[in-house]
Amino acid sequence: MGNLRGALSVQISGADGVEKNLTLFFGMSAIEAISEKHGDSFLDSLSGESSVPFGIVLDIFRESLKRFHAAELSEDPYLVDDLIAQDGRALEKLLDAAFPDLKAKAAVGNGRKARAKPK
Repeated sequence: MGNLRGALSVQISGADGVEKNLTLFFGMSAIEAISEKHGDSFLDSLSGESSVPFGIVLDIFRESLKRFHAAELSEDPYLVDDLIAQDGRALEKLLDAAFPDLKAKAAVGNGRKARAKPK
């Protein structure tokens, strides 16, 4: 598939013990679907200022799985639970894949100049 922006490949063990290779894709279609359900400001909740509501987290993963794994998601409604339980950083990785520019900006700092320390 190459380096598709918004795509993340993960490997998990299913409830049946079988290894599964999954490709999540958090692109515009997923963002639009989540906006329809949670409102346009749902992206603000991803800013890292506070915890993301569980419903939004679950919907991000469900929508991200639909492009390549819709049938598996229908067959196993707990696929998202398995994924999150096995990789606690999965949301962070997915958001980094979708918004790499934001990660780079966050690594640089908040953009403010350092203040001189009082003497």
